[in-house]
Amino acid sequence: RSMAIQRHTIPESVEAAVLTALEKLPADRFASAAEFAAALTGGTYAARHDGHTVARKAASSPSRRRAALLPWGVAALLLAVLAWSLWFRSAPPPPAIRYSMGVPPAQAMRQGVLGVNMAFSPDGRQMVYVGPGERDVQLWLRERDRLDATPLPGTDGASSPYFSPDGARIAFSTGNSVELRVVPVTGGPPITLATPGPGSGGGGAWGPDGWIYFDSPAGINRIRSDGGTPELLIPYDTVGTDEIGHAWPEALPNGKGLVYRSRRGVDQNEFELVAIDLATRERHLLTKGLMARYVAPGFLVFLRADGAVLAAPFDQDKLALTGPAVPLFEGVMTKPFGSGDLAISRTGTLAYVPGRSSAAGGFAELVFVDRDGAATPLAPPVTYNPSTNVYSLSLSPDGSRIALDVSSGTSIGIWVKQLPAGPLQRLTFDGRFAVRPQWTPDGRSLLYIATDSSAPVPTVWRRRADGSAPAERVWGVPGLPVVEASMSRDGRWLLYVVVDSDRSAIYGVRLGQDTVPVPLITDRYTQRGAALSPDGKWLAYGSDESGREEVYVRPFPRTGDGKWQISTTGGSAPRWARSGRELFFENPAGEMMAVAVTPGRTFAPAEPRRLFAAGFGSSGVPFYDLTPDDRRFLMVRLASINQAPGAGQLVVVDNWTTELLAKMGTR
Repeated sequence: RSMAIQRHTIPESVEAAVLTALEKLPADRFASAAEFAAALTGGTYAARHDGHTVARKAASSPSRRRAALLPWGVAALLLAVLAWSLWFRSAPPPPAIRYSMGVPPAQAMRQGVLGVNMAFSPDGRQMVYVGPGERDVQLWLRERDRLDATPLPGTDGASSPYFSPDGARIAFSTGNSVELRVVPVTGGPPITLATPGPGSGGGGAWGPDGWIYFDSPAGINRIRSDGGTPELLIPYDTVGTDEIGHAWPEALPNGKGLVYRSRRGVDQNEFELVAIDLATRERHLLTKGLMARYVAPGFLVFLRADGAVLAAPFDQDKLALTGPAVPLFEGVMTKPFGSGDLAISRTGTLAYVPGRSSAAGGFAELVFVDRDGAATPLAPPVTYNPSTNVYSLSLSPDGSRIALDVSSGTSIGIWVKQLPAGPLQRLTFDGRFAVRPQWTPDGRSLLYIATDSSAPVPTVWRRRADGSAPAERVWGVPGLPVVEASMSRDGRWLLYVVVDSDRSAIYGVRLGQDTVPVPLITDRYTQRGAALSPDGKWLAYGSDESGREEVYVRPFPRTGDGKWQISTTGGSAPRWARSGRELFFENPAGEMMAVAVTPGRTFAPAEPRRLFAAGFGSSGVPFYDLTPDDRRFLMVRLASINQAPGAGQLVVVDNWTTELLAKMGTR
């Protein structure tokens, strides 16, 4: 008893019953535990009598044996109960262990890429994430017991990966047409299952019923994991709730339902989590949130727009929350269109990309970065959630003002800040969508892409930076969205990029002179990041014509007279130095590259050289700008003291369900 109590916590009822029975036994009459056991089995045993040890035989007649063994049998039964209790009683739950996961720089997760870009295998032994690739990004697989990760070939441009229920395969989305592909964990060529098309978020879930669920421009689709024809499972409710988007489905383990995110506008605080019965197609509104994960034995863990993670009891058969939500922790980085890098394994491990370094800090901040990579925050600092600056920023020609696109909740608009200490003031108020500001050469106005009631398709607009005159529509293409626009330094040319089906093309127009645009680069590939040199002679851009995105330069405006490939191992987001003597771009590893350009009648570029790890990620269009002297870059970094641009950490919590159960009051 003494040893048992020291090593285990014995139920008091069992302990009391055993001790009571043992106290009634003549235990002092046995020489050893072995002899006590012999007495229980009816064999010969040595008993104590008047201080002497005497060999005796257990009672031989049935009645005498039963009478003699009755107390021993009771004791044996109680001892068996005690042993069973000690053996099967669950050990104390392991404590939650929280730490930052280190990843070699060349394998670092590309934080800020749209989508949910990390996932655990069902057994929790592997993690897949989006990292640097030859073209832009690709999938990396890391065994939890290893320091290095391994790239998965054939996954260039991948986003939003997730495992099959058996952990043998990984599904992901890729490309401008958002193809749904599946690749074996052990390696091998990926298989394309479906092509939802532009406008899809790329999120998906692999259900236990053999279906893969994924979003499309019309709603949530599904397709058999071994191939077939996709079918629209959950169309937008355009009549009842004016839905405009679905994303991040979560397949419930019972195979009966699906949880997904629904939105009716751009205010992420108003995004909703909905459950649907796969048999009846009945929808159940659950709560507000960006994305959700089911955690056994019955909880819905979900991420809010402010980066907080909560959990609520959830009945997956009734598709209903059965209790109030409980806050678990906060500080997860949220991203455009309501996503976050948050993963939970079935074995109880949680991981996420943090968005806050301190209680006073924001999710990200604007910084000036010198050519050695040293960052200096603005004074006073400008911090914000990355989802509030969707596409780009721009520094005025004299370096005195910043323009950026910011979400105010119900709309995305253009804001302007006077440096160093001026307030951040909103410039655009019309419409629900105004992005990608670019200063005009005189520094008085801003070009941007916007929609309004009269032009629901994005077109090019211009407004005085001081707000002293109404906005005017500059250029548009009937039925096709314009996604980029900039002006030549002499103010004569407007360059713009228009999207048509699954490709994009670059055009130019001389404002006030041309009535028909000039095709500049209109082949069957995807072109983006159009940038005209300060002297107006050279057009830099990114294209995937080689099979991966590279940076090219052509003569302007006679683009057919020549072509130079600038990047050699992948590149995007080109931007010219203000002097015109350098061209900058980002490589697939997220590093800022510089190419010296010798002035002259012919284009003479030097070899690209690395400057430093880049910022928050440009996604094809520059998310950075240069000061007038070309010595510093205006960039975005994750908010953390003394942290380099582009750096960040991955927080991992082992045995996280111990913490979850404790906070939910079930342990």
